[in-house]
Amino acid sequence: MKKILLSIFVFTISLAAFAQRDMTLFGMDNLFQKRYLNPAIQPKAKLHIGLPVLSSTFVGVRNTGFGLGEVMTFNGESEVADNQSLMSSLDDVNTFGFQVDPDLFTLGFGVGKNYISLSVRERVSFDFNYSKGLAQFLTQGNGSSIGTPLLLDGTGIDLSAFLEMGLGFSRQVNDRLGVGATFKMVNGQLNIDTKGTTGSISTNSETYALRFQGQTTLRMNQIDLDADEIVDTDKIIEGIPTSENQGFGVDLGATYRLTNKLTLGAAILDLGAISWAEESSTVYENASFDFSYEGQDISDIFGSSDEEEGGAFEDILDSLQADLENSKVKKGYSTSLPTTILVSAAYNLTPKSEVGVTLRNFTTQETAKFAASAYYGVSLKDWLSASVSASYLNRSITNVGLGLMFRLGTFQFYGMADDLLGLVSPENSRGVQARFGMNLVFGGHRKMFDEVPQLEDKVKPETEIEEEPKKLKEDDEEPEMEEEDDDDSGLEFITPAELEKRKKEEAEKKAAEKEAQKKAKKESSKKEAEAPNALEKERQELEKAKAEEKQAEKEAKAKAKADAKAAKKKAKEDAKKAKEDAKAAAKAKKEAETEQNESQEGAE
Repeated sequence: MKKILLSIFVFTISLAAFAQRDMTLFGMDNLFQKRYLNPAIQPKAKLHIGLPVLSSTFVGVRNTGFGLGEVMTFNGESEVADNQSLMSSLDDVNTFGFQVDPDLFTLGFGVGKNYISLSVRERVSFDFNYSKGLAQFLTQGNGSSIGTPLLLDGTGIDLSAFLEMGLGFSRQVNDRLGVGATFKMVNGQLNIDTKGTTGSISTNSETYALRFQGQTTLRMNQIDLDADEIVDTDKIIEGIPTSENQGFGVDLGATYRLTNKLTLGAAILDLGAISWAEESSTVYENASFDFSYEGQDISDIFGSSDEEEGGAFEDILDSLQADLENSKVKKGYSTSLPTTILVSAAYNLTPKSEVGVTLRNFTTQETAKFAASAYYGVSLKDWLSASVSASYLNRSITNVGLGLMFRLGTFQFYGMADDLLGLVSPENSRGVQARFGMNLVFGGHRKMFDEVPQLEDKVKPETEIEEEPKKLKEDDEEPEMEEEDDDDSGLEFITPAELEKRKKEEAEKKAAEKEAQKKAKKESSKKEAEAPNALEKERQELEKAKAEEKQAEKEAKAKAKADAKAAKKKAKEDAKKAKEDAKAAAKAKKEAETEQNESQEGAE
């Protein structure tokens, strides 16, 4: 029974995988899906349309702990487990899982230096983190936990299903820099995850009773452990358009063309979170569990052919659920999207081929995983391109990937896998990742890697400087072509006198050129010598003009002052004279009045 359980356990987790995906995609040119790795990347086709499911489907399975062939020996129909090899290959915490990402609809088009995209994707992922202690218990039985408890720390589940709707924009800022972003609305459908699990499994040395004890936080949405149907798929499907579980995410990216051949890139993907509504959520917060099972053999836990379906294993789950029930609360919660940080470098070997490297760090709720790959991409024809890659992922360096893309008119077919070994020999692989599909592309299908014009160097090497042909002046006469000699030998007969004449003309020509160069040099020296004097003269004239302007301004001010003083004096004198005239007139008037009065008195 132990061997059967071991075979099922090992085979199941050797098929499970998720996370560091699309290692070969970077070498696949002109695919719309390449934007999923860096939103700054612009496909070469002017218009892209992706039909539901047909456009792109990604599937992945993996196990970081071991490959089936690493811990088992196959002899015909039987298999022999190597427990020692299994335990030595495991980390303290290992992961197995799967992912399925089908595109439901995609649209992309270029406008000048800009590219706009729309995508709708269904994303389903599952991660099961298992401790080395749990793997030892399931494969070796309760005897392995006598006297030494087997740790459960880090064991947990992370399952999510959500609908993602993305609006992307990228722009080629200049010949070197490109930037892009994809903004995402997320519609949550299903979730279960555990956080902070600690605990152990131990076996009593006398009674062989199994004891499970520990603590964990379990959060679930659209899952009800008390219902007959734990997951109501009909309710999930009905709520897809208007789910109460809403979230937001963003992809950010940039590319920089360092030289004509070397391009660098960086991106952060799935930065965001989903809020799971209280109405459909159940949380078991800091739940403790401590229960025992009386038994000696691990096979008793799973029952036998004579027992009811589920056997004692179902009793253990019921006991666990009863312990968790005490910490059950009804409240909403949030989970992060599986964020990935990615950097890349690509070097053009030829206009139709490139080599490159990518480094990635992928995070789930409580773990981070690293992967790296090197690839070579080539455009074999305008309608055919290929890519090969070698990657480190799932704690393994034996991952060789291959991708092919060919175009028949509007139809663009492609397929790729990051681990060919997993397809042909799954027992020796830690996982398989593949993407395949068919896009509709229209117009602007340029050759591979030549969409950006060559950058101009600041200084051209001497070998690249071309001498411009000397232009003939209008007055210059074109050299006369000598008449061909009738002699077919091509030799010209020259007399001694003619030869002497030509030598004399050549000497005179050289002397004239030498004299012209000497004269030009002399004039240049003269100008250089006169230049300081001319500058000094110009400076002196400028200072003289400034002095004259200043003097004129001074004289104008003095004249204005004098005129104002004279006007003031004249006004004063005029006022004085007017006053005296008025006084004299008043006196004369008074004397006239006095004389008139005296005349009147005398008459009387």
